[in-house]
Amino acid sequence: SEVVTAIKECKDLQALRLNGNTIGVEAATAIADALRDRKELERAYWSDIFTGRLRSEIPPALVRSFQSLGDAVFAAKASLVELDLSDNAFGPDGINAVKSLLSSRSGYTIQILKLNNNGLGPNGGKILAAALCECHSNSSGMFSLKTFFCGRNRLEIAGSVALASTFKIIGTLENVSMPQNGIKSEGIVPLVTALSFNKSLKRLNLNDNIFSEDGSEALAKAMANWSNLEYLNVGDCLLKSDGATAIASTIEKYNTNLQEVLVDSNDIETDAALKLVAALKNCSSLRKLDINGIEELKNYIEGSVVADSLCSLSEDEGLLEEAEDDSIVSDEDDKPSDDITGKLVEDKELRITGTSVTPESSPRATNVQQGIIDYDEIVQKFLNVSKSLDSAQDHPQVFCSIDAMMSSIFISSTFESEKFASTLLIHMGLLKSEDKLFICTSDDLNGPIYALRYMVKQSYFPKQVIPILKAFINKPNERLDKCATAKHLLMQTLFQGISLSSDNAFHQETGLVTA
Repeated sequence: SEVVTAIKECKDLQALRLNGNTIGVEAATAIADALRDRKELERAYWSDIFTGRLRSEIPPALVRSFQSLGDAVFAAKASLVELDLSDNAFGPDGINAVKSLLSSRSGYTIQILKLNNNGLGPNGGKILAAALCECHSNSSGMFSLKTFFCGRNRLEIAGSVALASTFKIIGTLENVSMPQNGIKSEGIVPLVTALSFNKSLKRLNLNDNIFSEDGSEALAKAMANWSNLEYLNVGDCLLKSDGATAIASTIEKYNTNLQEVLVDSNDIETDAALKLVAALKNCSSLRKLDINGIEELKNYIEGSVVADSLCSLSEDEGLLEEAEDDSIVSDEDDKPSDDITGKLVEDKELRITGTSVTPESSPRATNVQQGIIDYDEIVQKFLNVSKSLDSAQDHPQVFCSIDAMMSSIFISSTFESEKFASTLLIHMGLLKSEDKLFICTSDDLNGPIYALRYMVKQSYFPKQVIPILKAFINKPNERLDKCATAKHLLMQTLFQGISLSSDNAFHQETGLVTA
């Protein structure tokens, strides 16, 4: 193939980017064979090369493919610096396949490890933790992991506790991102306590986990060890007022280098919010503060560094105003990222001094990589898949299709929540198009509403879309009145919010690994 030829002809292959291409066993084996003598390889960008599969489909194909690639890197005696396996639906079986690579000599030099949205679950988290622990032990102190991404993996308590024991040993972490993992306070406490032994931590993202009182206090205590902390994202973590107060006390004394603080959707009352803002006044480099819905802050922060960094205090912006007048939000043209080619290039973006190989991607993959999302096409596919639903009961095949189709869109860095919401509402006939006309591509909304209810419950669903849906679904509408039961159930779910664990039983029963 062209990829194999490019690898063989490349004189100094320091990076191989395969993301966005579906790689089969034969292709993976051929690529692996070409890599067996590439000792100079440092960066493997292998995200999104296996997506939307049932667990029963994973072995042996996916596991064998990753095993081949990992074995090739090991055989070449390459010293990896960065490994990105995100958005591959391999679950615990897949992480088992690359365990030998992670714990081998080739893994000793890894500084950046990205495993977002792999469906690891608690067991996968344990396997990963064991591999990293073994790597650290075998490396005789050489292993110095700095960046660790493991978001949207349903690690829950067991997985996070296992990783916590490893983090305590590693001690070199600077950037940790583990959002949307369903981690409750019993897992948060050991996790942040372990991270406190990583004194150089600069960025921490634990968004959309469940801290409660114990977790919030543990975080506040751990933050006293992170004098270099620049970014903190604990939005939607159930901190509440006591948690915000505890964090504020620590920030004032130890975290004056903070640049971005996200604590939105945490039920923080005004008094606690004011204490947090007062603490942040000492942070001269602060660029962003997200603490939505507390109007009293405006007068307090006027003229301070916090004033320029504060995100809008309104919880109901943008499309929510459309609920009053049914006018459509104006669309902005998508701005695709740099052109991606299959040629050998000097690629500064990959942080290498040699050459990278980036194969030609399929049109779908190129669009994803360049940030182009066709919202009309995505919404139409969603409506077509969901129209077969006639009740709120489990429909494994339909739900599996929805997960595989929508999860990668929602987690895209270029996803625009308002554009998606407006397009969905237009196609459902609940919002006028740019021509001030109602357009509906679905005669019966029962199926789409049931599907939407299921999707809202999933951890990958963007929460910023929820208030928009609330406003429009709650409006009187003849089309919605014909779907009274479905509408009622959806509104219940929207007002209850997203539950990360509500559908775990379904995923376990069907064996779906979402990526």
